[in-house]
Amino acid sequence: MTSEPSDSGLHLQTALVAGSAAGLGATKAAPMSPTRTSATEYRRNGVRVNTATPGAVYTDGADPQRTEALGKATLLGHGARAEEIAEAVAFFASPKASHTTGAVLPVNGGRTAV
Repeated sequence: MTSEPSDSGLHLQTALVAGSAAGLGATKAAPMSPTRTSATEYRRNGVRVNTATPGAVYTDGADPQRTEALGKATLLGHGARAEEIAEAVAFFASPKASHTTGAVLPVNGGRTAV
């Protein structure tokens, strides 16, 4: 019988994914390596490690014109509301993600899909 670690915690991080077309491949991969490495390292302690990578987000502190311009470069054609990013983060923290670790979730309107 295998002993499974209990769910002792969650390490959730965010990472900004931006870059030019020339460097986009490396930029898209950047958050994956530390997330997967940390998930492997901390699994023994029952800690899940996941990353959300938001794109352009309309917030009180953001320049709306810049957010709009960045949002137009996504597949969905617009920036996100802060609540949309919060929902993705809340998923990782919820029991629904209890079997999820080492995951990177792009919440960027499809920016990294192209």
